[in-house]
Amino acid sequence: MGLSGFACSAIFFARKDLNSQSLALVYIAVMAPCYLLFIPVKEYVYPNYSGFVQNIAAFSLAILSDLLLLYLLKNKMHLGVRLKKINYSSILEKNYIEGPLYGVTVGLLCVDLSAFIENIIRHLDKLGISKEFAKQFWNVRFIYDHFEYVKIFLMALILILLFIGIRIRQRQLRLALSESRLGLDT
Repeated sequence: MGLSGFACSAIFFARKDLNSQSLALVYIAVMAPCYLLFIPVKEYVYPNYSGFVQNIAAFSLAILSDLLLLYLLKNKMHLGVRLKKINYSSILEKNYIEGPLYGVTVGLLCVDLSAFIENIIRHLDKLGISKEFAKQFWNVRFIYDHFEYVKIFLMALILILLFIGIRIRQRQLRLALSESRLGLDT
């Protein structure tokens, strides 16, 4: 199902909160096309090229999606105002989960960049460096061996943060509604 599928469920779960929906929509808008763009990489690049080129293509796509996620998260309010001309005040409200989401997305970028750099280090001989010198780096596999686990952990953390953010916003809206019903609204 992937991150974009669970983010779709977050949109449904936050059906009354445009702010939380916009956060989940950022992840859907980037991850769904990223999965679709990975299909040609898997079908064309993987059977026809070496592991070095395969990893360069896969990690480059992941890095680009991480950078796009960071850009959209940072400029969510500006984009929301441009896209939604009517009743955009809820998008401009503070969502306490945006900072942690941004931090975890930076973590995703760091993992993908590390994997990209490690792939280059492991294949220095393909970049024209002597094989004797490059041979000492062939066993550098820390990120490569743990890449999937770290990515899954960070993506699960994003989903957890999205749902926590939705619950916090729902609680804030309920408290504001109950205060206004009691006449405590000043």
